[in-house]
Amino acid sequence: MKLYFKQRFFSWFDSYDIYDYDTGDVVYTVEGQLAWGHCLHILDAGGRHIATVKQRVLTFLPKFDLYLGDACIGTICKEFTIVRPLFTLNCNGWQVQGDFMGWEYEITDGQRQVAAISKELLHWTDTYVIDVADPKDALGALLRHPLASPVGGKVSDSGMGFLLLGFLLEKVFDMPLDEAAKRFVTAPLHMNHTGYLPSGSDVAPTSIRDDNGVLQPGCPLDGNARFLHGVAGHSGLFTNLEDATRFASMLSLNGRTEDGVFLSQRAVHLVSTERTRGMNAARGYGFHITKRQNPFLGMLWPSDGYGLRDPASGSAIAVSPLDGFFTVVLMNGAYTPANRAEGERFLRLCLNAAYAAFQHENGAADCEA
Repeated sequence: MKLYFKQRFFSWFDSYDIYDYDTGDVVYTVEGQLAWGHCLHILDAGGRHIATVKQRVLTFLPKFDLYLGDACIGTICKEFTIVRPLFTLNCNGWQVQGDFMGWEYEITDGQRQVAAISKELLHWTDTYVIDVADPKDALGALLRHPLASPVGGKVSDSGMGFLLLGFLLEKVFDMPLDEAAKRFVTAPLHMNHTGYLPSGSDVAPTSIRDDNGVLQPGCPLDGNARFLHGVAGHSGLFTNLEDATRFASMLSLNGRTEDGVFLSQRAVHLVSTERTRGMNAARGYGFHITKRQNPFLGMLWPSDGYGLRDPASGSAIAVSPLDGFFTVVLMNGAYTPANRAEGERFLRLCLNAAYAAFQHENGAADCEA
């Protein structure tokens, strides 16, 4: 995979945008901070501070501490050399070597090249291309990511768990994640229009290139998924209404389809039963569970209702096995901090309206959404 970064032309401190080389989307932003010695804050595509590079002061040769969140994960130390610049990383035993001009760098682990960094000439500002040899090296950074709270202490919407799950599934099945998803899920359910990296005139645009404003069909909104070339355990899967309906129908029938049993009763129980009692939100394995004090599905849905929602676009499915009822809502927009609350309110209204219509059709008492 390839990334590139370039220094901003007008900047009081070191400041860079890091782009996906193929799509041009901003994946990370690096911002220099006023400090004694260099201090760089690294932000993800959503503007959240995720890492820091901070220079130690009063050292003979430059040393930089690396932080993920508030946890220090390693140090970069410049070694004393005559010709080639050499840096040692105490993360994964990596080393960084550069040429005499400092335009070409190579990251190795002692046996193989992890990544190559090269400077592009004829640009107004410093521009570098980072070529990572193995996309799975991203897993190392993921595993060093500090916990936001103790295990079992708090429910928080995060893609990290499912990102890791995607890597694990590739190891278990010994095949790429997109092939495993097709073999074990979409093909048996006859979801012929569901998969990663879709193409064609019928694919809805879901993101906008940051450099030219052009709409991009089939491109995941999530920066980590784009970094992994569109195939990830937490993001990047595209579908249409017909296929999403097949999946939701299977859940509403407790794992059964017209072909027989797709999910065992134990699997259905694991996803539809609350696993987070006493915490701030109700979750099964991967699914939101109906709960009165924070009703993801709206106030009308029965206690057995559960579902899932894409936190980026607002698309959702919701099911009630007790009634054999389900609802699918597909959107191709994107939540922002400014419109998230309104978007979630709109989604609850849609789900409430759908269930109210179902109750009315089946002669249930009128309810106020």
